[in-house]
Amino acid sequence: MLKHCKYTTFGVLITLLVTSNLSGQNLKGTTDQTPVAGQGIKAKIDVLLKKKYQDGKLNGNILVVKNGKTIYEKSFGYANGSKSALLTKKDKFGIGSVYKEFPAVAIMQLYEKKQLKLEDKASQYITDLPDWGAKISIKNLLQYTSGLPKVGWRTLFSSGKSITEKDLFAHIQSIKKLRFEPGSDYLYTNCSPLLLMKVVENIARLTFDQYLTKHILKPFNLPGIVLKNHYPYQDKSSMALPFNSSFVEDKYKMSAKSLLFAATAQSLHQWFRKLSHFEVISERSLRHLAKKYQPAAQFQAPLGNVIYDDKNKEVEHAHHGSNGNYECLVRYFKPADLSIVVLTNQKHRNVHHISQEIYEIINGQKK
Repeated sequence: MLKHCKYTTFGVLITLLVTSNLSGQNLKGTTDQTPVAGQGIKAKIDVLLKKKYQDGKLNGNILVVKNGKTIYEKSFGYANGSKSALLTKKDKFGIGSVYKEFPAVAIMQLYEKKQLKLEDKASQYITDLPDWGAKISIKNLLQYTSGLPKVGWRTLFSSGKSITEKDLFAHIQSIKKLRFEPGSDYLYTNCSPLLLMKVVENIARLTFDQYLTKHILKPFNLPGIVLKNHYPYQDKSSMALPFNSSFVEDKYKMSAKSLLFAATAQSLHQWFRKLSHFEVISERSLRHLAKKYQPAAQFQAPLGNVIYDDKNKEVEHAHHGSNGNYECLVRYFKPADLSIVVLTNQKHRNVHHISQEIYEIINGQKK
């Protein structure tokens, strides 16, 4: 078996509009957008998060929704490295590996329309792949069992030019040998969603961003999810810029629109909720996307991590994403109809801890 490593994706990068309207402040560097209802839970969550912000451990947006109603929503910190604007709830953040859900769901939409089979080989839909394209199935791409290596981001970015979708596909085409026989092992790689996008494009005869808009974002009313044309962003309106602990903004160049996903906290809540209630794809399709190569925690499904109870009922759908100084975690607990969304544009590697503390407050486990 290969060593199982966690790979960081450069799949998403977004910026935030600098505004001069800093009204609504109740703590330097925060804007409060929470409702009046639910003061007990709201107050406890607020104390927790204000402390993290004051300790320099939080710069981002937090959202908690219960039974379709927002019980907590607040922005902490700055929209850019210059500290010239505060974050607001309308700002969009890079979502890292969470973007992988969208090509996977698009594949299942085509599957439901009988336009492909999961056993079909990649070469049936992408004819200009090397010989290994005839070995790799759609299912292999979904479950990261194709044998394809990681994308060589270091090599791609070493040129100093803005990386395009054409560059990424040419990079994949240059792969001469698989790491293992398809279906025999697991390797988490961005090659998988990139090729799934190509399959969607060649079947639908649309670019992936066109397919996404036409068949997912518009019909399911998800205007808070967008694809950007470039990073650094040319249009910075309502975008959260990523920066490090010294407030230096991320520096690299990309012009691959299909990878430049950005989203608001509310839109991610809606996406996860609609998926779990089978509004976007069927229950059967969702279970396909929830299935891992093996059930162990270190393996990822196309939907990240979907947990079922002993009665085979969905308990939680969680997905973590990270790229550059963006980091996010979305957790949807179906039995409780509860969403917790943590979006940050200054990485502190604590989004799991933050979401768990919020969950424990809501469930009375944390005083």
